Order: sequence, then C-alpha cells, then structure tokens
Amino acid sequence: MLFILLVVVFVAAISFLLLRKSLSGTLKIMNPIGSKRAQAKEAEIRHAILNEIKKNLDISPKNPLEEVVIFRFIGLANVIEIRVNLQAWNQSSYECTIFKITWDFWIEGLHIKSGTFMEKIGTGPKSPKQDLCLREVLLDSQSSDMLWISQKEKTSGYVEGVAYCETAYGRFQKKFSLLKISFLLVGEAKEKPKDMMSEANLDGLTGLLQRKYLEDNLQTIIDRNIHRAPISFAMIDIDNFKKINDESGHLAGDEVLKTVCALIKEALHNRAIAIRYGGDEIAIVLSNCAVEEARATMEIIRSKVEKNEFTMQGGIVRATISVGVAALTQQANYKILIRTADNMLRFSKQNGKNRVSVNLRKIEPED
Repeated sequence: MLFILLVVVFVAAISFLLLRKSLSGTLKIMNPIGSKRAQAKEAEIRHAILNEIKKNLDISPKNPLEEVVIFRFIGLANVIEIRVNLQAWNQSSYECTIFKITWDFWIEGLHIKSGTFMEKIGTGPKSPKQDLCLREVLLDSQSSDMLWISQKEKTSGYVEGVAYCETAYGRFQKKFSLLKISFLLVGEAKEKPKDMMSEANLDGLTGLLQRKYLEDNLQTIIDRNIHRAPISFAMIDIDNFKKINDESGHLAGDEVLKTVCALIKEALHNRAIAIRYGGDEIAIVLSNCAVEEARATMEIIRSKVEKNEFTMQGGIVRATISVGVAALTQQANYKILIRTADNMLRFSKQNGKNRVSVNLRKIEPED
C-alpha cells in the first residue's frame, strides 16, 4: 500500500513539473511584448555605454610641445620612415581595446601617406595614457613631396584617422583629426629634391603659388588622391576689383588683394593649396574634401572678407568675393574641374555677387 502511494505521489510531481513548464512556455508565447521590451532596454543600455566610451576616448598628440611627426632617412636612398607619436586615453568607466587604427597624413593639402596600425592597445578607467607610434615608409614621390615642403618655414600638417575599438558591450569606431601638426626631419637627403616652393614658383605680391604650379601639378594631385576621397576646387574673384583700383588707386587694390589672400590662408589651416590664378582670381585645391565641406569652407572665407575693414590712406574700403566650387569623385582631366568651377564662379557673378555657387552635378570624365 505504501509503495502504491509513493508511485502516485511521484507521478503527480512529474505531472506538475511538466504542466508548469508547459504553462511557462505558453505565457512566453502569449506575452512576447515583455520579452521584446527587455531586449530593447538591454540594447538601449549597451548603446548608451558605447556612446559614453566613445565620447570619453581621446586620441591626441603624445606631447603637444614637441614634434608629433618625425621623418627619418633610412638606407642609402631618399627613403624616409614616418612616425606619428600619439596617445590614447580612456576617461570612461569601462574597459576598451583599440585593435586597429587607419590614418592619413597631409601637408599643404597634399596627401603624403596612409597607414594601418594593428597592435592591440588596452585602455580603461584605471589605465594611464597609452602611447601609440604609427609607422610607415614613404615611397620615392612621397619623399620628394615631404622634402620640398619641409624647406618652407612654419609648415604644418594634419592627421586624420579612425580607431576601431571593441568592448564587452560591442564594437565602435572613433574618428579623430589633428590639425596644425608640427613635424621634424631627421638626417639628410642623398639627393637634393626639386624645390617646388622656391621663390620662382611663388607670386611676389600675395605669397601664393603661381598658376604654373597648378597647371603642372593638379593632374598629379588628382591621380594620387582621387581613389581615396573627393577633390574639390574653388575659384575666387574679388567683386568690383577694377572699381577699387579706379577709386582708391592700384596700391590700395594691391593691399586689398594681399589681405584677401591672407584671410584665405588663415581659413584654410594648411589643409589646401592656394594659387594666384591671375589678376584678382585665386584658385583653391582641397584634397580629401567633398563638395559640401568645400562649400562650408568657402562660406567662411566669404564671410571673413565681407566683414573685414580694409584700412587705406583714403579711409575704409569694403570688399566682397564671389566663389565657384566643383568637386571630382572619379578620375578625370584637371581642366574639366577648373572649367566647371569657373562656370560656377561666373554664375555667382551674374546672380548678385558676394556668394558661393556650387556644382552639384557629378562631373564625368568626358564633360
């Protein structure tokens, strides 16, 4: 009798457990909203944590008071190693590992080198600043570019990059941009490179490059950089410049032109090449720059010129500029880019002046 009772109790217990499991599954099916809400809440928390880490991850020069970029001659030829000395600092409350960095270095609007850093760098709330040394070797043409640029006074470059990071909450990418980077060249060249920035290539009045530089080098700049990013081109013309010369004199006109060029160089921060195209026309080459970014840069320049007071012996002179902008996103002849920007400049002149007009149509190689 006792045995039968134990069997009944055992069967009842098994049945109860099976029923409970079945009801649990049924409740989950009947209430999927609660499960989805929990998943959504978890995803929201993860996203917030990733944003906090990303916001508090800083990539900056190792020592701002020293040269960030070091160029060093190696071997017997004009082969140069580039080293970019940075540091990473995670000021968030969570651990983060940088597992890859892709970067580009530019000088005077010319792309000098791309690189990839593949070492894992762990950062966390209790970790000190971590040193990063990005290293690559320059090709011959890149070495020549760097050599003649280094002969200029007060030349600076800039670094743009992306840090690829992983955490316990997922992965993210952190973009960084370091402007006005100082650099140092160590050692001597075995062969003296052609000095493109000699006085023979510079305009004596404005200090900008002469038109010949543009004609000799713009196609090379396009060929070397267009596969990485768009190249924008701007044509700038001082409005009513003849009137300024006629009313205030040619010396006053020269001062206005020199000041406008100085404002342009100040706004470009060494991220573009400025050329005196002819008379009061200035051409700007903006590598690694989409058309909308170029438009924003030109608007800054236009506004600076409009607000500036040109002080002359006869009093205050006001000036404005008209601008035409175009961009290449694929390989094409440089003359097409110049012609398109020049057409947009003409459009600005014909539609009130003191404005920036942009070509938004894709430029085809056969245009």
